[in-house]
Amino acid sequence: MFTKETIPAEIPVLKDYADYLCYNCIPADKPASQMSLEELHQDQPSWDIASMIRGLNRLSEIAADGPCLYNVYTPDESSDCPEKKDVKVWFMPAKGTSPSKSPWIISCAGGAYTCVCSLVESFPTAARFNELGYNVFVLTYRVLQPELMPMPLDDLAAAIRFILLNRKKFQLSSDEYIVNGFSAGANLTCLWGTVSKGWAHYGLPRPKALFPIYPVTTFDGMYTEGNNFFLKVMFGEDFDKKTAETFGFAKKPS
Repeated sequence: MFTKETIPAEIPVLKDYADYLCYNCIPADKPASQMSLEELHQDQPSWDIASMIRGLNRLSEIAADGPCLYNVYTPDESSDCPEKKDVKVWFMPAKGTSPSKSPWIISCAGGAYTCVCSLVESFPTAARFNELGYNVFVLTYRVLQPELMPMPLDDLAAAIRFILLNRKKFQLSSDEYIVNGFSAGANLTCLWGTVSKGWAHYGLPRPKALFPIYPVTTFDGMYTEGNNFFLKVMFGEDFDKKTAETFGFAKKPS
């Protein structure tokens, strides 16, 4: 049984996966996975301890039965971009029904496109959906890269292709899928629903549903000096408003 003193990276069955429990998240000069849940909560009061425990309990159950984290890109596909090696999906299978007849879910945690906080957002949510009979894939996508966009969209597309190609391995009874995301991951979710930047652009099936949670859906108010960190992460230090507009967001009215 995990407690507020639990350090995720020290859970035996999750040690090998520690870097991806909360990818690139370093809130207090050390990776989040190496901090106790209480320390994480103290640093980020909105990070609920009970919720993180729920996610870790379910993830540990799965990891005890075998591998649960998979590379999205092949070695050849990663040869031109080493960061692609960090693009992965966790598979959290449905409980109680095998195979699940429900659409599967791919979940994208947030982190302002600088990290991927799956420990806080996607794992607890996936645990609940597992109880409801849904297979869930939790995506670790590229973050904090120069001129980041459209890399996270490329990664989401690659993950969906990977899952569809491995349908038998994951015992999926349906090609129908749902995309879920939080904050920056919810921004990614919303972009996936557009024809110009999402599923149609990548030649993939239309999602059955999208459910973004506290998404970034407008850049109004982000164009001023000192309030454009998110835009700089997405589009580079010298971003152009027109570039942002191509991703479906209107510029701030003059």
